[in-house]
Amino acid sequence: MKKYLLASTLIILLTVSGCSFLQGLSGSVQYPEVSYSDMKFESLSFDGVTMNFTFDVDNPNRVDLRAQGYEYAFSVDGNEFLSGTNDTGIELKSRSSSSITVPIRFGFNELYNSVSAITTRDSIAYGISSVFSFDIPVLGRRDIPASASGYLPVPKIPRLSLENISVGNLSFTGAEVNVQLKFDNPNTFAVGFSDINYILAVDGERWAAAGIAQQVNLAPKSSQIVTIPVRLDIARLGTSVYRMLSGQQSFQYNVTGDGSINVDLPYFDDSSRIPFDLSGRYSF
Repeated sequence: MKKYLLASTLIILLTVSGCSFLQGLSGSVQYPEVSYSDMKFESLSFDGVTMNFTFDVDNPNRVDLRAQGYEYAFSVDGNEFLSGTNDTGIELKSRSSSSITVPIRFGFNELYNSVSAITTRDSIAYGISSVFSFDIPVLGRRDIPASASGYLPVPKIPRLSLENISVGNLSFTGAEVNVQLKFDNPNTFAVGFSDINYILAVDGERWAAAGIAQQVNLAPKSSQIVTIPVRLDIARLGTSVYRMLSGQQSFQYNVTGDGSINVDLPYFDDSSRIPFDLSGRYSF
């Protein structure tokens, strides 16, 4: 009987002390703190953007914690545009800080289709709302929110148009033609063109194919006209060309080509070439 009473007493004491221990541990365990650190562009181009949002995580506890993952919602002008989740776990050492990066990627055509009004704007307001999930001893799973906001530049492809075609010396054997192309930069940052190649065709027949050695530098919100001199051999091209250039008939023109573009932004990806294709009807 005494042994039974002693065993029961020990069980009660262990239970009470265990509960007290858990209550004490629960009271000493703190939620981790999550705060927005910064946003860096991984890439930005005329096609799309990749933004990396970094959030700092602080574990003030004497025990290790585990981040189970996160979910996010990315908004443009206050309207949700993208959302997603990431279930990759991250171990957080006791009394230490770490960081979690949330990447956001999208194409500008995708954005234009969702928010058509931004096509005429230089920048847009964005916001990101994230919820980070943690496995906390005693307390279990807990969700910690964090958010950030800012402005994103909306790059627009520079425009190219045919400004004018003028005739210099004209004879039955040859002609000098000046083709004027207008480069227009609609952006709030400077843009440069180089290594421009073009093909000029009239009524379906190639008149000239060459390159432009001139570097075209466009200040923000500016335009520039570049004159391309073209020498034509009318004896080879035929009398119809003479009639066109002398103003006796209009013609269908087509100017195609491409050029390398340089953008005055440190994080802009300008490694690609920008194509152009101009066509229409012209009369002297």
